[in-house]
Amino acid sequence: MGDGMRRRYAVLLFVVIVFGASASAEGLGKWRGYRSEHFTLYTDTKPGFAEERLRSLELFRSVVLKFTGSKGDDDAGRIEVVMFRSWSDFRKTLDASSSFVGYFDADLRGSRLVMSSKSGMNDNVLTYHEYVHHLLGTGRSVYPVWYNEGLAEVFAHFCVRKDRAILGASADERVKGMDGNFYLPFADIVNRDDIARRNRYLVSYFYSMAWATVNYLYFGKYAGFPDRSEEVFAYLQQINDGSSREHAFVEAFGMEPRDLEAEVVNYLGKRSRPVLSIPVEMFEYDQTVTRFDVTERDMRYKLGYMMVSSHPREARAEFTEILRKNPGDKRALAGQAVSWQMEKEWVAAFKTARSALGDDDARPYIELGDMLLSYCARVKAPDREERLHEALAAYRKAQEIAPHDLEAAYGVGRTLSTQGERLDEALAQMNRVYVSRPAWASINYWMGHIQHQASNDDGAKEFLLRAMHWSERSGVGRAALKDLAEIDPAYAPEEGS
Repeated sequence: MGDGMRRRYAVLLFVVIVFGASASAEGLGKWRGYRSEHFTLYTDTKPGFAEERLRSLELFRSVVLKFTGSKGDDDAGRIEVVMFRSWSDFRKTLDASSSFVGYFDADLRGSRLVMSSKSGMNDNVLTYHEYVHHLLGTGRSVYPVWYNEGLAEVFAHFCVRKDRAILGASADERVKGMDGNFYLPFADIVNRDDIARRNRYLVSYFYSMAWATVNYLYFGKYAGFPDRSEEVFAYLQQINDGSSREHAFVEAFGMEPRDLEAEVVNYLGKRSRPVLSIPVEMFEYDQTVTRFDVTERDMRYKLGYMMVSSHPREARAEFTEILRKNPGDKRALAGQAVSWQMEKEWVAAFKTARSALGDDDARPYIELGDMLLSYCARVKAPDREERLHEALAAYRKAQEIAPHDLEAAYGVGRTLSTQGERLDEALAQMNRVYVSRPAWASINYWMGHIQHQASNDDGAKEFLLRAMHWSERSGVGRAALKDLAEIDPAYAPEEGS
């Protein structure tokens, strides 16, 4: 297996975060920035604490790279981390119904980890689970869903205790998930990427078996079972070389799926399973942390956009404060416009967005284009075609100002596809984005959808499958599944799913 494949196993960022007391009344003036080799941290916690957290992030990265045999994950790019000292401030970045205490967010503007005021590994499992998918998806390699999800579950439970790195910690909810009344044949788990998404009752069992299998493949050797790590590498390599799932499995593991299932079940039946405890001094990493100033203006802008979807009024207050001190700030005006959009106040949204336009910043044009597309998708209006025409003009102006802006290219492609016109150009614009972000679920959906519109269903299917796999049951995944069902009725959801 070549380095290109091995490097994709650098699969998780983890740090146990201990937060201080709630933020004082000194407010945004206390936010600072910190930069290490691979991460940029924004936080209102104390400097010594923040620097230690950033070093812990670098340590974890080194642990994962060494353990998995990867050569690096530079394709993932620099990760921004926002660490709130105040629980209530963090909650403003989430919908009221959400129970998350941390999350990972990635789009064309970059990748961000947002952490809550709670501490402890179990509180942030979802954050780390999703970050695994991000790192696995930094290149063009294809990972079966069972492996992708299983690896995410295994490494989501990584932790650091004093001066030891702990690997293989048990996930109690996954063990319990295999004790219910539902069962999936192991051959279906490893050979069909869509099975858990077509029947919601099987999801828990699917995730549990995926976790158990990956745990066994990497840790079973420490309990006297065969070392299967090289077979895993060979299996993934064969899939990426174009082999069918069935052939790749038998060829790499030298057995049928049911035989490996028997090994996994036997492994789970052990009274205890291996947990590795490794001294942290075994891992080399750059401990250099550089502090930099963050202006109140920039921090209000950043926080405003983080909360605009869930708390648009609070976000608008941040943008308004920027404008009070910096009249005419185009970015703040664009942010205000988005806050109106989130409240479906379209007249105020469009008026404010247009007031933010200028000749030196592509961002307000992109925001206006996105707003117009959102309006056309949600509102049945007689002026729909006029709005789409304005959106296209806005994105093209953004490209004129910033020719290499990926969001502008993405906007042009979406608008042309929505109009059902110039599909060749729409695909070319989307391909510019795809080359830079091949693992982003949304770009795979649009690459597939546009080809489906152009009746190139053979080309569409590969992209739509990736979009469905990577976005699970999100809106993107459902849209991809809808197109797939039109191409092949076998992908139509089963009754009751």
